Amino acid sequence: MSISFARKAIFRMLENVRHGALEVICPAAASKQARTYLFGEAGTGLRASLAVHHDRFFSRVLWGGDDAAGDSYVDGDWWSPDLVSLVRIAVQNMDALGPGCARACDVTSQIAATAPEPAATAPISSSAPWEELSAEALAFFR
Repeated sequence: MSISFARKAIFRMLENVRHGALEVICPAAASKQARTYLFGEAGTGLRASLAVHHDRFFSRVLWGGDDAAGDSYVDGDWWSPDLVSLVRIAVQNMDALGPGCARACDVTSQIAATAPEPAATAPISSSAPWEELSAEALAFFR
């Protein structure tokens, strides 16, 4: 599969953005200017930009699984001046963007649902380094 196929597939998915506006700035081809694409509604208050530095971003996000966008960000494939707004747009549109986005946006609730209950700990003895703490402070840590 080519990178151009991946770009087309990602853009097709982004055409479903209904909440907010997402600007995607793609790298310039030889002797051409960078191209900017707008998805969603330009007149809305929530707006985010995503600057693609390497075309491999598209194939990594399309084929790379739930954490591919984050890995691609860490590797410098893309950048955003406002990650919070970008995540808000993704969360507000996750049903429209497809199951991959829903899985990625829902990862924290999955972790919380499967996390075991914290183990009970033994009470702190007064001979421990905590001696200087008041009884109220010790109760906070139990």
